[in-house]
Amino acid sequence: MTISTITILEWSIKLVMDKRKERGRQWGFSRGRDLTGMRFGYLIVKGRSQNLDQDGRTLWICECRCGKIVEHISDVLLKKNTTSCGCKWQENAARNHKILKNKYTMNGVRVDSLTRKTPKNNTTGFKGVSLTVRRGKEKFRAYIEIKGKRMELGLFDNLRDAVKARKEAEEKYHKPYIDAWKEKKFSE
Repeated sequence: MTISTITILEWSIKLVMDKRKERGRQWGFSRGRDLTGMRFGYLIVKGRSQNLDQDGRTLWICECRCGKIVEHISDVLLKKNTTSCGCKWQENAARNHKILKNKYTMNGVRVDSLTRKTPKNNTTGFKGVSLTVRRGKEKFRAYIEIKGKRMELGLFDNLRDAVKARKEAEEKYHKPYIDAWKEKKFSE
């Protein structure tokens, strides 16, 4: 390396380090900052822990709204990556499940799953039709799922027959739920 290349390299490293320090100041990171009493979502910082994380960083003792005590490092709290002990996630999951159940369920069937597109990893290009090999011969298996139960529609020699069986089963089993859901959706 020449002297000018080394100088440029040192200068670029210094510039990166200065940017990191500035970013740390913007987010309020500092070794001496006391987070005691601060609130981060559901968490209230109670004090500095005696423990360190695996990288040697200071852990803070936090009490969640639900009463559980957890420890987190300061940058996780300051960046708002963590706002609870996990109870907030559970509340959101329960709320979302209730919304999905009320909005998209008809007589115990998730109607939105009946109308989904064909998955990208589908080898035949049709929902409910898969390619299988039986006794050295390729066969197309047609199936349909309703209320968590899988119904086998049969094995077919060609794709066209398997798709036809699947479409007929959709008319028979899925269509009544989709129609009832649409009536419910538009009547609200």
